[in-house]
Amino acid sequence: MADKRNAEDDRTQSLWYAHAMEQLVEVVQKLSLARNLEEIMEIVRHAARSITGADGATFVLRDGDKCFYAEEDAISPLWKGQRFPMSACISGWAMLNRQAAVIENIYADSRIPADAYRPTFVKSLAMVPIRTIEPVGAIGTYWVRGN
Repeated sequence: MADKRNAEDDRTQSLWYAHAMEQLVEVVQKLSLARNLEEIMEIVRHAARSITGADGATFVLRDGDKCFYAEEDAISPLWKGQRFPMSACISGWAMLNRQAAVIENIYADSRIPADAYRPTFVKSLAMVPIRTIEPVGAIGTYWVRGN
């Protein structure tokens, strides 16, 4: 019984992986045709949400010492168009530390300003800087469920 379940799990994972790779190829093709930042942000945020199965995705640009939440694709609007100090948000943390942040429970992580998230649907998230050398922005994905 366990062998059959493991085989089914392996098949499901393989199908998911193949689908994700197909999506990535499509994204690369679309990005190669993009002619401006708006097109790039649209392609990336939709792809990030779709590939990860997230309930929301955001494209954040570094604006001096602020994080500008330029675009989002989410089940409910969050922070599109708003600016926050780099030191006060997880996208700023990802850019300043030049590394991804994967947070399974936003209320258990000191890098998250919990009060800002309470009125939202977000329970877990991932934030990845755009470039590791002098990041120019970040791409975030959010989920309703935490782990």
